[in-house]
Amino acid sequence: MHLDVIKMIDKDDAAHYADRVNYWRQLWVDRGGFYTIGASTYLDDPEVYPAIAKARNFDTKTVLAGLWHPLTEALPKHWVPNKAVHLNDTGYMGAHIFTPKSNGTQGHPHIDEPFTRIDWGQHFSDPFSFTLALEMPKAGGGLDFWPNATDEQIEDYIEEDALPEHDHIRYAEGFLYVHDGLTPHRIANCGDMEEGERRITVQGHGVTLEDGTTAIYF
Repeated sequence: MHLDVIKMIDKDDAAHYADRVNYWRQLWVDRGGFYTIGASTYLDDPEVYPAIAKARNFDTKTVLAGLWHPLTEALPKHWVPNKAVHLNDTGYMGAHIFTPKSNGTQGHPHIDEPFTRIDWGQHFSDPFSFTLALEMPKAGGGLDFWPNATDEQIEDYIEEDALPEHDHIRYAEGFLYVHDGLTPHRIANCGDMEEGERRITVQGHGVTLEDGTTAIYF
């Protein structure tokens, strides 16, 4: 898996945005074990996702105001060759929030195919996924991935309860992580959170459209 790691903002700015996410707690959507802000392609019904996106985008943009320009400017040119745009009927980039209620849970190995759940109405290419770390607990947080396994092999391993060894990258606040999403991976549980701790990240995906613009969505 090719993974771009980019220092995007300093830790103080990351903490500022983490505090904004926490302040707007009434916008958190309970996803069962964790929370999100914003519409999500892989968690919301594709039939109603466009309506959910339109209903939530203003609030999501309010929480993350100020991050769009630096984030899209930081994305490598091989992912955003021209201009990044947000389409009105897709979810604005969103957030993942984990609290001590998530202790003991582990992410499911998967590949990212959110682009299959949107009717683009045109050809697209070069899908990718990104994470911007805003706040990490003392135990840390990151990404586990299996660079030498296919999605089908990982599913077989899961059925046999015998996952092979994985690679791991530890997230640092203020850093942006970008990859194609097509290598099996999962959110890494690095240990239990203490009371009052949070794991907060900005999340999103992108595809390049026929006109050369890159659509960013969640």
